[in-house]
Amino acid sequence: MTSSPDASPSSVTSGPSVPQLTINTSDVVTNGSTAPNGTDATRRPPQAASAEPTSALSEMDRADSQGPDRGDPTPMSAVSQTGNGRKRSNTDGVEYPRRRATIACEVCRSRKSRCDGSRPKCRLCIELNAECIYREPGIKLDAGDKLILEHLNRIENLLQNALPSTPPGSGMAMSASPAISHSTNMSSDRLGQLNIGMGHTMAGGMGPWSNINNISSMPKNHTTPALNLLQWPKINHLISLPYTPETLLQVELDRPPLQVNTSMNLDLSNTNAYVQAYFERVNVWYAVVNPYNWTSLYKVALSQGFRTGPESCVVLLVLALGQASTRGSISRIPPHEVPPGMSYFSAAWALLPSLMTRTTMLSAQCMILTSAYLFYLVRPLEAWTLLSSISMKLQLLLTTNPPALLPTSSRELSERVFWNALLFESDLLAELDLPHSGIITFEESIGLPCGFEIEDEDSPAGARDDLWYFLAEIALRRLLNRVSHLIYSDVNRERSISTLGPIVGELDYQLTQWYESLPLALQFPHSRVQLSNPIQTVLRLRYFACRTIIFRPYIHAVLKDEKLGMDTVVRENCRKCLEACLRQLEHITEHHAGHMPYLWQGALSIVSQSLLVMGATMSPSLAAVLPPADNIDKMLKDVITELQHYAHLAPSLKLSLELIQEAEERRRYFLRESGMPLQDFAASDREQRVGSTISNNRTRFDLINANPMVLGCNSAVKNWPKDLKYLTKPTFSSKLDHAVLAPLGLTQKPGPKFVGSDNVAIRLITEPAHPAAGEYGLFATKTLAPGSHILDYVGHYHETSPEDTDGASNYDLVLTRDVGGTGRGVAIDARFAGNEARMINDYRGVAAKPNAEFKERETGIMGVYVVVNNGIKGFKGVRKGEEILVSYGRSFWNARKDVAGL
Repeated sequence: MTSSPDASPSSVTSGPSVPQLTINTSDVVTNGSTAPNGTDATRRPPQAASAEPTSALSEMDRADSQGPDRGDPTPMSAVSQTGNGRKRSNTDGVEYPRRRATIACEVCRSRKSRCDGSRPKCRLCIELNAECIYREPGIKLDAGDKLILEHLNRIENLLQNALPSTPPGSGMAMSASPAISHSTNMSSDRLGQLNIGMGHTMAGGMGPWSNINNISSMPKNHTTPALNLLQWPKINHLISLPYTPETLLQVELDRPPLQVNTSMNLDLSNTNAYVQAYFERVNVWYAVVNPYNWTSLYKVALSQGFRTGPESCVVLLVLALGQASTRGSISRIPPHEVPPGMSYFSAAWALLPSLMTRTTMLSAQCMILTSAYLFYLVRPLEAWTLLSSISMKLQLLLTTNPPALLPTSSRELSERVFWNALLFESDLLAELDLPHSGIITFEESIGLPCGFEIEDEDSPAGARDDLWYFLAEIALRRLLNRVSHLIYSDVNRERSISTLGPIVGELDYQLTQWYESLPLALQFPHSRVQLSNPIQTVLRLRYFACRTIIFRPYIHAVLKDEKLGMDTVVRENCRKCLEACLRQLEHITEHHAGHMPYLWQGALSIVSQSLLVMGATMSPSLAAVLPPADNIDKMLKDVITELQHYAHLAPSLKLSLELIQEAEERRRYFLRESGMPLQDFAASDREQRVGSTISNNRTRFDLINANPMVLGCNSAVKNWPKDLKYLTKPTFSSKLDHAVLAPLGLTQKPGPKFVGSDNVAIRLITEPAHPAAGEYGLFATKTLAPGSHILDYVGHYHETSPEDTDGASNYDLVLTRDVGGTGRGVAIDARFAGNEARMINDYRGVAAKPNAEFKERETGIMGVYVVVNNGIKGFKGVRKGEEILVSYGRSFWNARKDVAGL
């Protein structure tokens, strides 16, 4: 049946029956084996078993790896076995996670009051503002416990030395991570030995005071984003324009707003399939919808005709995400096609304005699901706008109604909404310079999810609450935030190699502990085999992304100082970083597994890893630890092909594709002109090999190594790009011999016969409507008469044969197609080196006619002239301050009309 969102309840109740879940899998304990007799031998909440490494920095649980992606039509049944079953009696086996029996705190014992056992504080202790201490009997420290405590104390000391000192009187104390403060296995005595205490509420605002220096939050100023790599040595010469992370933000800010048609018809005929798809493939990523009360939630929405209330909004968003999950990656859906789930999302979007004014956890849940669909659509800034509202709502709710005071079901929902908001925000802050919402201040006072309880007997049979991935993701994101704090924040990013070693070693150890703490069903193999399980695939990609970030500073050090590559420790750490990069790029379509929640984040991670590999190929010592050059070339070609599928989804991804394409074209040009693959160069024979390259191309390897005499701006011309060589006379390809050059009146050592000009100036184009906005153009500094010569076109002379031509160049002018009847043509390419003439733009989209043209000034020399008559009445040449414009010709545009980005 089809019904519009405005249908009355009576008109909808005749629709489909309430969707039922049919996922049937057995419960397992945290180590992957079924617990006997339905008892939980470990008696631990899930964070103690799988979400926390045995070693953690004092405020840590785990982290994230900037990385991959999600979403795949493959069901999650293989992994759902690690989740908990229905929360009925425990006759069906161990149910994850289990609540411990209540143990009275010391305050309640002394007052002989009934203790509700809430963590971190019971109700009475909250009312009395007293320290809530649970002393659990039968726990003593054995040798293993002491070793763990010693290791934790060592980590704390390491961090305290790494962090800036705390001002006296600030009132800050080291705060417990949720995994430690909520672990029911650890006594208060042991917590005391760790010097951990819960933060207190700020006097002047919301949030725990202790989190101001929380190293598990994303720092406000850091150099983690992918585009920061464009400022690194060698890599910065692969791009012609000065891209920064702010560039990504700006193109998203300039993006047209999302158009949502809220009058779309609502088709409810396939709701069963979409609900089933959501709980099999989507809820595992967010764990924000309770499968045990789904039936009652759906009934309420049905009675409201799906046109009012938060219940209707939740159901519509579940249907939207469920339908989206049935189509695989959105990158493979044709751009002209309406995204799957859009009709349900549009109906939910119409309900949002009324829900955004409600300060309830259910309205916050609706906004989390809305953000999830916006991430699926690759609309990061729209998602951030909603998340900012969620954050304010949550901070008020968590302050006035602490989760510890809430019933079990409400507490569980509030914890999951909070962690989703925090994960979303951290992902965005990792790549974009956005304002921090402040929600991080609650991190240490909010527990980790422990599993939904059954609320009604009408819940679907076989419903499962898959929580393990969500817990693993929380821990991994926190670890990556710590990496950003300890290595990439402003106060720490200039660490020396010697001081970096212990920090990197500890963070890598924690990443290993994170992996080893995963349930067996989630532990992915480290082999290079492609995985069929989407959850394992995503976790493996994020694991390697995190490992890349940890070891990345060593790559920067070697690119900055090639001699450091001779150090065995530095070289080994560079190998680890590059190995992690390659593992994320060698099977590029693996990222489809995470395209539901991570496509945008994963695409930027791909850009980051690709730039690192490109930079490594340009360093002799780093290239030596890479696979053969042909393998790298093919891998990067596959990366570009994959990114081409993403470009239409977001301006930031289109920009990412363009810069990777340009970087790869330049990299190949540099390596080709160097005369041999960089992998063949060794530091000891570098000079010998460079000296053996062809005449007039001897500087090509210097180009790669960023010799300022060659690659930097060696001209006084204002606004000349710093990574382009300025030429006063041309360079020549080795294929151009005397038989070709002589008829043109040229030699390999041309005299001062090429003419520049002081009549022009290079300027940045800032008009938004200009086709070359953000790039450079050439402008007249005085009025130029019709027919007058402006300057010569200087560049690299080469044969027009395919093997001597850069097919990707947009700066190649054919001088002649047949020199003296030899059948050999000559062209001038100014792509990587030239003079002001290379800055001249095409007139299309700027003026009605061109005001200049290319023509030979004399044999062998191409000049730029003001046209005599461009067909415009009263044409008097090029006025002062006017842009010089030519026609590139129809053949130029016809050859490029299908090229991405043009």
